Amino acid sequence: MCEREKLPETKKISKCLKLQEEISGAIEELLEEDKMNITDINKLIYAAATIMTQTINEPGKRSKIRRNIMFWKIPMQKQIRSWRKDLPILPEIRTGSDNGKLKSKKRKIFQKYRVTNAREFAKLKETLKQNVLAKTQIFVGHRQYLVCCRSGR
Repeated sequence: MCEREKLPETKKISKCLKLQEEISGAIEELLEEDKMNITDINKLIYAAATIMTQTINEPGKRSKIRRNIMFWKIPMQKQIRSWRKDLPILPEIRTGSDNGKLKSKKRKIFQKYRVTNAREFAKLKETLKQNVLAKTQIFVGHRQYLVCCRSGR
């Protein structure tokens, strides 16, 4: 008799339990129909268990973007996205419309950037633009550095 590879324990996940129920139901149907000996039954159970562990332990689909991005870039990119999201809202706030959603956005922006008066609010758009430009320049400089290093200059 050949040695079998020991299978890892299954996790107590709903996906695992559903799969386990389906497999056990299929095995029961096979046992009712055919008269199998004990070794055939063991082989059938082992085959079902290997299929179950392979399907559960498959690596999840990951984004290809994250693999190539260096770890220090991710928080900076989130910050840039946040600033770019807030920039188009500022002119709408300045018009002073009575939209409920706009009021809540205005309140969040005022809290986020600690704006207390109209003078600070007037400067906010320029400072956000400058921050976005400064952070993106870091990425451009780093990209140029990598190109230079890879080419051997």
